[in-house]
Amino acid sequence: MAMATVTDLVQTCELLWADCAPPKTTLDDPLGAGIPSTVYMPRLTRLEPSHLVDRAYHEVRTAILNRDLLPGSRLVEAQLAEELGVSRLPVREALIQLESEGLAVRIPGRGKVVASLSAADVSEVYTLRAAVETLAFRLAKDHVTSTDQHSLERLIDKMEEAATEGDVRELAALDVRFHEQIVRLSHHRRALAVWRSMTVQMQLLSLRVIDTLYRDLAVVPDHHRALLDALVRGEEPTGLDDHIMSVAHHILSQLSADHHTDGTPANAHKPVHTNVGAGALAESDIPAPIMSLKSTRSRKRSRGAGNGG
Repeated sequence: MAMATVTDLVQTCELLWADCAPPKTTLDDPLGAGIPSTVYMPRLTRLEPSHLVDRAYHEVRTAILNRDLLPGSRLVEAQLAEELGVSRLPVREALIQLESEGLAVRIPGRGKVVASLSAADVSEVYTLRAAVETLAFRLAKDHVTSTDQHSLERLIDKMEEAATEGDVRELAALDVRFHEQIVRLSHHRRALAVWRSMTVQMQLLSLRVIDTLYRDLAVVPDHHRALLDALVRGEEPTGLDDHIMSVAHHILSQLSADHHTDGTPANAHKPVHTNVGAGALAESDIPAPIMSLKSTRSRKRSRGAGNGG
């Protein structure tokens, strides 16, 4: 037998190594078995994009403010998730935000429900609002610029357009923006924080009466133009307190009208037409803080008349 050359030995080793080497792998064939795979990946927890939380929050919040979801309605995560076409996680996060704003509350045995605001809530919100806005107005007089004046005038112009078109919801939104801008001009950070903390509750309450609050919608821009004139001239905010508390009184009247004499809620979908001068609450039904402010204003007017007014 002929002696094997070195070259023959090397070739033999290469052949043996090829038979024993592990299979080559690729992205399309991760197991190296010659079988392409399209599902070869680790299992990952599904991530919920933050915009889904924002969407769920906005949709549920709008439904509450528009009274599509009435006070006392249960907020069931599974049902809301199905309606919105999302998982339960963003709905859960949205309900947490709504609870922090006071639009939802947790009731033992029922879970989260749409918040119901009482006469006491009306009293607290609007007496605090009157105090904060009166302070803010007096401080804003020292800071208002021509640019600020022009911005407020544009809001009033938009109010006039909304009043002409009968768009009460837009009118209410512009009203809120006007008052927030006044508070912002006070340069009082804590006053602004307090005012903003009440914004959602003010919207929720005012929407109960917005269709009947003003007999003539043109009164709204006229009232705000008078406030702006007083601000620019550096005068006291005459009528501001009366305006805020008249809204509170009207809401209290509506709350009373929304209940039967036996205390059960009336049909929430049935419009109840009331105004400050008719169908209002008896004085014994009005919370003490509001009656106190009404008495204070009456005494001021009496002193003014006695001084030759």
